[in-house]
Amino acid sequence: MHDRPLAATSPEPSLAAERVPLRVALDAAWQRAVVAREAEGQLRRTDAERLASQSLWAAPPSLTLSHRNDRLQSNDGARETELGVALPLWLPGQRDAHQGVSAAASAQAASAEQAARLQLAGELREQAWAWASLAAEVAQAEGQVQSLQRLADDVGRRVRAGELARADALAAQAEHLAAGT
Repeated sequence: MHDRPLAATSPEPSLAAERVPLRVALDAAWQRAVVAREAEGQLRRTDAERLASQSLWAAPPSLTLSHRNDRLQSNDGARETELGVALPLWLPGQRDAHQGVSAAASAQAASAEQAARLQLAGELREQAWAWASLAAEVAQAEGQVQSLQRLADDVGRRVRAGELARADALAAQAEHLAAGT
């Protein structure tokens, strides 16, 4: 990214012209972009998957407790209590495969984030150039209006001095008024 300042000029003289570096504008736009939140979520998910693949167990261990009796059927006093412990182990090669998948997903998420950032930078640059083009057109139009005003004033002075006809002053005034709209 280039740190070329973007001109944030306004055709209205009451608003001050401010230059913002492209990097600062991109960072501000990235903070507001929906795609930034998506990329952040993908990176968090891949980090969680990477941490899970480094775990000792393939899934969280669990403990189960079950109790049954025959009170509702025959009430013979039969009771059964069952206690279970599950320790899911990784199958051979499964942990390495899971780590590879999580590393690839992390690289893909980082690439997607970079691509989205570059796309946003391109859109921002296009908008900056459009703004600069409009500001140049406004400046050119203002310069033309001022030039035509000076011309109309000069022609008016020469008409009062008797050097030019009144029609010339009216034509210069009409051009000035047409350019001002």
